[in-house]
Amino acid sequence: MPPLVPQVEYTQRPAFRLVIGALLGALIFQTGYLLVASILFVLVIGVLLLYPFKKIDRELIIWTLLIAIAFGLYSQLRAIPFGLVAHPQTLFHAKIKLLHPIIASAESQVQYQAKVELPSGQWINVQLRVPSPETIPEADSYGTEGVATLDLSPLSSIKNKGYRRYLISQGINAQATIQSIASLTPMKRKPLISQLQAWRYHLRQRFDALSAPQISWQSRGLIYALSLGDRSLLPTSLKQQFSHTGVAHILALSGYHLGVVMWLFSLLIGRILWRYEWRQLRYLLLLSLLIAYTLFSGASTATVRALLMSVIVIAGKLLARPIDPIQLLSLVFVIFLAINPFSYYSLGLLLSLSAVWGIFSFYPLFIRCLNPTNRFLQWLRDLICLTISAQIGVLPLLLLNFGSAPLVFIWSNIPLLFLSSLLIPLALLCFLLTALLGWVPNALLQFLNLLAEWMHAVTNLFSPNPINLTIRFDWVALILYYLIAYL
Repeated sequence: MPPLVPQVEYTQRPAFRLVIGALLGALIFQTGYLLVASILFVLVIGVLLLYPFKKIDRELIIWTLLIAIAFGLYSQLRAIPFGLVAHPQTLFHAKIKLLHPIIASAESQVQYQAKVELPSGQWINVQLRVPSPETIPEADSYGTEGVATLDLSPLSSIKNKGYRRYLISQGINAQATIQSIASLTPMKRKPLISQLQAWRYHLRQRFDALSAPQISWQSRGLIYALSLGDRSLLPTSLKQQFSHTGVAHILALSGYHLGVVMWLFSLLIGRILWRYEWRQLRYLLLLSLLIAYTLFSGASTATVRALLMSVIVIAGKLLARPIDPIQLLSLVFVIFLAINPFSYYSLGLLLSLSAVWGIFSFYPLFIRCLNPTNRFLQWLRDLICLTISAQIGVLPLLLLNFGSAPLVFIWSNIPLLFLSSLLIPLALLCFLLTALLGWVPNALLQFLNLLAEWMHAVTNLFSPNPINLTIRFDWVALILYYLIAYL
């Protein structure tokens, strides 16, 4: 078989090979020697084609180098919009499109995901800031367009390197600050993300009107963050408490929340479609419900990432294919790199993949070592082992980026995960009743408020005296850590 047409089996992890080639391409792109490296790679490929080496896997090397060249060129192409704003400038009467607001917490400044037309006629993605919240009413910020005078600044002007990389990973090409804006009008064809975010906003408004007498705004902020991914009412103090407690990931709608919803739907569907011959229908219905929840919650990047992983797992069960953890995670990573070649800057993506990798790698080992007969002890064992396995996966990334990692999560995770696994389904039920009937029983609202208050109490218990592991990691230590764990 010619080396340029290799036979790659599923067990040889083709997605993992793609990741290696893409990361090599990202490396040569970042160094700025893309052309030189590409010429060198082509020469190496020519040597391998002309002079076969028996002890070298030529196919693997050739395809890795070709993928690296292709990904480097793709990154170069996608980096063009970042160079359109090379220095600060002011645009007068520029066309803008507001997609949706970005709200990190109740006290944070409201910013907007938006598009701006440059004088050259090209549109770029910007993170838009306004001088005061009254400039743009929130109800008018979902899928609207208008004309504005604004200041543009390149991402290179941001001193915080981590924040700059985060914006790049989100596809933001520049920052903008509005000076003045003309009247906004709805777009003729609103983007799907704008429609979903607007629907979530109106649902929150309706639920606020129903629940305000029974649930405080701080508790509503926690409920919205856990079940809808909406942080507009989430106090910064509560975010800090969760961070000190080591469970800040609970506040970001991601794989855990989708896992709770998946477990609930699986339980309900299993009760209704219990026959073995209905298993394919069960998987398809479960997949449909997960997609519906992702859209229902606003389709954030973290939720879409978790949904993509769930889709691959369910598709594997439908096709009766074995699930290889490395292949699964690599495929998810490759898809995100195809959408945005700078996704490797996203710390959220890397932490999510690392946590799942840690669970796949270490959870089975812990389970084999601990085998209690009592069902409650088994549940407790599973919860602790899952928590520790995920933490092993993300620990080096936390040390690399922050220099420390919380250790109190071993105790705080158990009550908080238990309470949140009750709060999320109950909140979704209340939102469903709000959307369909415009009414929610007071008993449900009171119980929902009680769960939120208990979560407040748990974070207050563990956050005053956080226990942190403080070690400064570098890239060499990070690579060695994952290499040793992988082997």
